[in-house]
Amino acid sequence: MKIYTKTGDSGSTSLFGAGRVSKDNMRVQAYGEVDELNSLVGLARSISDSKTQALDDILGRIQDRLFVIGSMLATPQEAALYTTIPHLAKEDILFLEVAMDKLSAQMSHLHSFILPGGHPL
Repeated sequence: MKIYTKTGDSGSTSLFGAGRVSKDNMRVQAYGEVDELNSLVGLARSISDSKTQALDDILGRIQDRLFVIGSMLATPQEAALYTTIPHLAKEDILFLEVAMDKLSAQMSHLHSFILPGGHPL
């Protein structure tokens, strides 16, 4: 099975169940950003170890929800398929808030913004 279709070579792409749009459409840009974030979360998970199992579990659930967000963005609400795809729920937001509170409690007090660097994880 090929992983490319060549149907986007003219600068357009298909939405899930609802025709084609330009590849520079805001919707396509949005789910592209979500895909990139999901890749970075996957990278973090790939370099975690047994000491960070709880974090890996949280990140795994976040990745799952990012796929849901991507499918919601790729499926216009007016498309018949929109009602059949998974959607975010209030429980997803609550999960993130609880996870952030739990992880924040383990950190020392921050006095400045966190700059990327140091250990890859």
